[in-house]
Amino acid sequence: MVKKWEKEGLAALTQTKRADKGSHRIDGELEKFILKTYQDGNKGSKRITPKQVYLRTKVKVQELGVKAPSHMTVYRVLKPLIDKKKQAKSIRSPGWRGTQLSVKTRAGQDLSVEYSNHVWQCDHTRADVLLVDKYGELLSRPWLTTVIDTYSRCIMGINLGFDAPSSQIVALALRHAILPKHYGAEYELHEEWGTYGLPQHFYTDGGKDFRSNHLNQIGVQLGFICHLRDRPSEGGIVERPFKTLNTELFSTLPGYTGSNVQERPEDAEKEACLTLRDLEKQIVRYIVDNYNQRLDARMGDQTRFQRWESGLGRSKKLKYQPSSVSRRSYEVK
Repeated sequence: MVKKWEKEGLAALTQTKRADKGSHRIDGELEKFILKTYQDGNKGSKRITPKQVYLRTKVKVQELGVKAPSHMTVYRVLKPLIDKKKQAKSIRSPGWRGTQLSVKTRAGQDLSVEYSNHVWQCDHTRADVLLVDKYGELLSRPWLTTVIDTYSRCIMGINLGFDAPSSQIVALALRHAILPKHYGAEYELHEEWGTYGLPQHFYTDGGKDFRSNHLNQIGVQLGFICHLRDRPSEGGIVERPFKTLNTELFSTLPGYTGSNVQERPEDAEKEACLTLRDLEKQIVRYIVDNYNQRLDARMGDQTRFQRWESGLGRSKKLKYQPSSVSRRSYEVK
């Protein structure tokens, strides 16, 4: 080695890599057997370890009449599957850490929800109530879009209408959530819908209305970042209010259709008598006087609105001119 170094320098000491390094020399049919045994053995509630796969492989080689692979070769064949399984576990939402919630984005980022207006969520549903026009003619079920504050679970804003979900509908729901809300005596409210402000993060599913350039431009202009949920199962916070609205409000109204087409009440079409305006009043009254005033299930000692108020320390404040709403005269302090 000294003579090589004196003659050729450091290049002479460089070790030559094997051309087949990183691969395993094994019969193709046997490799398929190893992979299938591991995959089938880990379906549903079944579990099989790499060692058990190796033991089954030793039996299989006798049938095939080929050379038995070492246990390390079997592990190398299984390594991509094992790594993929570990990665799938690691990207799940961290969930609750004590009293603090973390959510996972599709980009792999953990969002720790630390205060009010930190992370907002948004989603749509078809309200299970048939509506009529001002002449009493039957229309259809409207779409309800809600914006939820993840920290407090308060419903920040809504949009109700017959237009299908789009980035424009999301923008209208966001506008309602961002601006202070004032309602007249005809709404018969006992409380105020006191929530407003700007989020720092906007967390949604992967629908095309949430992936649009339009919504991202709104985020850039107003100073929040749009994120997509990593998994559908992480939408519980924004989807749960829909179920509550359905069971506690919509089911009490004339024209209620039920959530199951097969179990739709026979007289739903005949009983329908509410207009879009009527339903909007009912929803606003329910949210303001009931939903936002309930105790937060996680904390237990504060209503959702109280938790939102107490968590405002680090959120963005909004300077708002009520006389100029139509001119979008609002800014972030």
